[in-house]
Amino acid sequence: MYKTSTLVLTLIIASVSVSAIQAKDNWDKWRIMENDHFRIYSDEKEKKVRALLEDIEKFRLVVEKALNVEVPKINVLLFNSSRDYKKIAPTGKIAGFVQSIDGVATIVIPSIGRGLKSEAIIKHEYARIAQAYDSRKTPSWFREGMAEMFANVNYYGEYAVIGSVQRSHTRYAYRRLNYNHIISNDFDTLENQLGADPYAQYWLLTNYIMTHDDGVYRDKLSKYLRQFQSGVESKIAFKSAFGVDANSFARQATNLYRKPIYRNQPLIYKMDLTIMESESTLKTPMPNRVANIMNALSKSLEDW
Repeated sequence: MYKTSTLVLTLIIASVSVSAIQAKDNWDKWRIMENDHFRIYSDEKEKKVRALLEDIEKFRLVVEKALNVEVPKINVLLFNSSRDYKKIAPTGKIAGFVQSIDGVATIVIPSIGRGLKSEAIIKHEYARIAQAYDSRKTPSWFREGMAEMFANVNYYGEYAVIGSVQRSHTRYAYRRLNYNHIISNDFDTLENQLGADPYAQYWLLTNYIMTHDDGVYRDKLSKYLRQFQSGVESKIAFKSAFGVDANSFARQATNLYRKPIYRNQPLIYKMDLTIMESESTLKTPMPNRVANIMNALSKSLEDW
């Protein structure tokens, strides 16, 4: 049974042209690839969509095991053309986003690169959706940081490993943002128009807390979350729990992560791959089904 906590999706304020959606005349090229947990609408090549479905199905096992949640079936709108994707994307800077369409969580993304490079975007967004089914209230910076950690999952046989140090993130860890600011209750990446810049900072704090020093910081995280959940302002709760403010904590983390010899302790999960959903079907949508979904998406964004 699914947990009863309310699914709260990040709805992005945007103005989208309905006429641009309705003007597209090749919805008949779109097909549905689905299994018990995902339904992918796409005009991308079948081979690529099938590979994506297999990858995110394996990823689902990791997320649900790690968070101890079950996520209802979700939709994915995968555009073969970045140009078509940008016609409905809230802004040109967003690589992918989540929206509720007819009550179903829907990830909207373009197919990126020569191969299918959309896996990381879907994984990040799926991890955010899954965290909404966790009954524990957590701040947005921690949810985004965990999503970044999950999106960098590595597999070794039947083991999944998350939390490996991402050098690309550590390179951006000190740019622009004040860590005390980004963990505050009122920080909003969209309102601040920072695009993807904060995600390296979200990742740095979360990764260091979850993987450093054999869990000592995870105990402090529990203290922080208890205070946050009781209504204490995030910056105050952080300093009370960790003994230093977020800026000082991040400086300590970055100084270690910049050292090639640093070894953190990633989180390891053993998966039962025998229960992995392997059956998938390809079918043609009912007439006007894709057009109706796109119009519903456009309308939902305009309402905001």
